[in-house]
Amino acid sequence: MNQGLSAATFDSEYQARRRMAQRRNKPRHAIYGVAAGGEAFASSVTSAMEGVLMKPIEGAESEGALGFFKGVGKGLVGYDHTVVTKPVIGVFDLASNVSEGIRNTTTVFDNPARERIRLPRHVASDRVLRPFSSREALGQYWMKDLNNGAYRQESYVAHICMHQNMRYRSYIDWFIGLPDSSADDNVVLLTASRVLSFTSKNLRLDWELPFTDVQGVTVEDTGIRFAHKAGKENDKFAYIPDKNSQSWFFGHVASVVKAFNARKRMDG
Repeated sequence: MNQGLSAATFDSEYQARRRMAQRRNKPRHAIYGVAAGGEAFASSVTSAMEGVLMKPIEGAESEGALGFFKGVGKGLVGYDHTVVTKPVIGVFDLASNVSEGIRNTTTVFDNPARERIRLPRHVASDRVLRPFSSREALGQYWMKDLNNGAYRQESYVAHICMHQNMRYRSYIDWFIGLPDSSADDNVVLLTASRVLSFTSKNLRLDWELPFTDVQGVTVEDTGIRFAHKAGKENDKFAYIPDKNSQSWFFGHVASVVKAFNARKRMDG
């Protein structure tokens, strides 16, 4: 029932957050079930209230006073955020987690607990098993969950996290790809066939560019420009002001483009 109600909200960001929370928070016993259920309920109510508050603001920014009142309507009963449905989903999630926790309490001591302590290892397209990389594992995890799993079959290559306050972050956190917990980081992620740009906090896709549409790639003062075959107005720009980071990411892009063009020639 909850799955159907979640789909009825037509809110892809909310659905992605809920799916991730369910995957991470499996209640092993009754107390954990109450905690996980309460968190799910609070998340659903918060998401519903965000819709009520933010839609009028978004409407006012785009259409002025008329857009404000349109936003009020969308926030209350619109397709993007449903103020009634999401709290109902939260109630059902609470009940589901509590009941699952009670059920698992009876079997918690039957077998030793085996929980994953790190993200799945990234194995490159050449299938060579290399030492585990936290950065690559995180990038692969993001890619597979992004946009409701639309890129699950892609082959991850590299990614870079950028934020306007990045200079205040530790270099180690940036290098392994950990997002800044205080704000959304913009992530530019490279696969074997496309470039993706999204925010790390809620995995919201900003843009994507398949290499079949790329005319050329150039390094500029503050980042890397991907020229689109359809014209300059469709170009995509990856903001990477640090020169070392530019060089590192551009090296990966050059390797992928070279391999991509080689595959095209072979196919031809």
